[in-house]
Amino acid sequence: MLPLLIVLSPFMQIGLTYYLSVHALLMVLSTGYLVRCFTRTGGVGIGFGWFLLLVGFMFSSILFVDGVRTEDLLRGGRELLSLIVIVLWCVAVRTQVVSLERVSVTLVRQVLLLVSTLMFFLSLIQTVFLSRGVYVGLSQDWFVINTATLPSYLDLMYSRIRPMGTFGEPSYLSAFSLILLFAIRERIFSDRRWAVIALCLTFCVLLSRSFSGIFWLALGSCLYLFRIRAYKALIWIGGLALVGTFASVLFVPEVWGRAMSILSGNDPSFNIRILAPLHAVPAILAYDPFGIPPRLFHEFGGLANFSISDTVLVQNGLLNIVITYGVLGIACLVALLYFFRGGEYFWLLMVLGFQNGSFLSFDKVVMVAIALMGASVLSSNRVGRAE
Repeated sequence: MLPLLIVLSPFMQIGLTYYLSVHALLMVLSTGYLVRCFTRTGGVGIGFGWFLLLVGFMFSSILFVDGVRTEDLLRGGRELLSLIVIVLWCVAVRTQVVSLERVSVTLVRQVLLLVSTLMFFLSLIQTVFLSRGVYVGLSQDWFVINTATLPSYLDLMYSRIRPMGTFGEPSYLSAFSLILLFAIRERIFSDRRWAVIALCLTFCVLLSRSFSGIFWLALGSCLYLFRIRAYKALIWIGGLALVGTFASVLFVPEVWGRAMSILSGNDPSFNIRILAPLHAVPAILAYDPFGIPPRLFHEFGGLANFSISDTVLVQNGLLNIVITYGVLGIACLVALLYFFRGGEYFWLLMVLGFQNGSFLSFDKVVMVAIALMGASVLSSNRVGRAE
């Protein structure tokens, strides 16, 4: 199952409709695999039962919102199904259910080598051609999610478009590369081929020029090196990261301008990921302690202080849970922090939660499945055939 998920995951965003798409197919396949794992080993524990009770209350809260529509119920059902499956993956890894499955590490490595090298070369080609106003990538007509972030003709002509691989935005390429790095982290220093995979994925993050991606890459590297007690490497990487950061800010005009925009509160990307959600949450909770559906959030009014239109959902998936479900959403975040406890798992939650405005979605379920399944089976001694 893991090699199949990895091979198809670069095409998650394409399809005919949201439900007739690659990410919906991978959601079904990964969830079916997960259920099969649990049926072989037993139940999920009483703690998960309490969590299901919370999920039931969260869905019920949608019913009592003034002006709720069928589309709000469908979105709520989809989000809560995604939430249940994400938590089930955490439980499966904690109880070592997935690591008991037989997996060919050699096949996983070959698939990862293929995907990572192709993604790296595509990103490299995009770096060259996008700077010349030429779009290189999957047909924009194929995308069913992230359609609003695809570059238009005017964007290609007058904006600096960053590489996005097979996805609809650069930050998605960055997040995808980071979850694969999370999955293979225990194998990186075991073989040169694993090291090549890690280098290709690292360069994908760097080529995307995603500020959040580069930040999470540096932090994740430090967390991992600290855990394995590679203190010399940690010092070197930390030093290089600091030097690289200061050099980029001082000598690269684009980075300097972005840094000044963030500090002055005029950077749209930083605003919709950090400032706007923090500004919106208290206002939403004061308006309705049980939150409001995203459609009604659009109608709540713009966030004029940060130049955020009321037609744009704030791009922070974790805080959007609070906006949608209110105090029950806060309880949900506490539950997620519990299931994702531990430095590196918390890092994974932050990477996917801050990547865009939708954490409880089918594509995020697939990314969590790849990250946790890969980390579990590749770090387990109970693998299938020898390498």
